[in-house]
Amino acid sequence: MKKGYLIWDKSDTEQVRFLLRHRETLIGRDAACCQIVLTDPRVSRRHGCFIKVGSIYLYKDLGSRNGTHLNGERVTETPLTDGDTLEFGKLRLVFHLDETGDPHPTEQLKRTISKSTKSVSSRKK
Repeated sequence: MKKGYLIWDKSDTEQVRFLLRHRETLIGRDAACCQIVLTDPRVSRRHGCFIKVGSIYLYKDLGSRNGTHLNGERVTETPLTDGDTLEFGKLRLVFHLDETGDPHPTEQLKRTISKSTKSVSSRKK
């Protein structure tokens, strides 16, 4: 089973890994509803959502005030590929995909958007 995860280089000596375990994983400042909590004040309470559709992972911004940048470009909804860098406020997280969840992914994702992502409703910040 392919596993998606995010790596955040918290410091020169500390890395944090967030495993994308659910079909939908919310990211933002609100610990009451988000599975991945970021404390940067530039991050909205419900900033975005990672969506797993089969072996593909997608990211959808949920109308955040400061937006989400993927590899330097602002995005609202996009498929993710191994090694993509996502920016939330001043925090940078790198997406990885691997059969085992190993920190050295071996396979790239196919860049496709599935119609099933339309089922994810936008949530307010």
